[in-house]
Amino acid sequence: MNYESGRLFGKQDFLSKQFSSGEYEDCQFQACDLENFKLDGSVFIDCRFTDCNLSLAKVHQTAFRNVIFENCRMMGLMFQDCNKLGLEVNFKGCNLRSSAFYGLKLKKAEFVNCSLIEAQFTDCDLRETRFKGSDFTDAVLENCQLEKADFRETRNLIMIPERNQMKGAIFSPDGLAGLLQHHGIISRL
Repeated sequence: MNYESGRLFGKQDFLSKQFSSGEYEDCQFQACDLENFKLDGSVFIDCRFTDCNLSLAKVHQTAFRNVIFENCRMMGLMFQDCNKLGLEVNFKGCNLRSSAFYGLKLKKAEFVNCSLIEAQFTDCDLRETRFKGSDFTDAVLENCQLEKADFRETRNLIMIPERNQMKGAIFSPDGLAGLLQHHGIISRL
């Protein structure tokens, strides 16, 4: 298995060759196109992905430990297929449309200013997670632990509070309407 440490990977590194699965520690990936790449079994520790395209990448048993994704396109990723041991990820300005996070423990994760359109969060531990500024159009949050989660400045968030544990969750006043919609209550200013 390949091992890389402290390396910077740029766009040219993946233009004509397949990704080599292995262990990547303290590496940076900038403007890399990994769309549809098979990342299965790889381990990423203390890594940062910036301006990368990971849409539809295969992540079966891929380990993400203290990994930051910034301004990345990550549509359709099946995060529930990842190695769950030590899973720690943060997202800033990412497009996670149609990505799935079934059954994951993402306590204290960050999804800041992200597109979570049609994303699936079911049976997740999202306690103290920050979703500040993210778009939840047609996203599903069901049977999740959302205690002390931060939903300030989110857009298009609609969920059924009775189907989630939400004690201490933080919402902007305009975000509260999405918690009442399933009761047929209309909020007008």
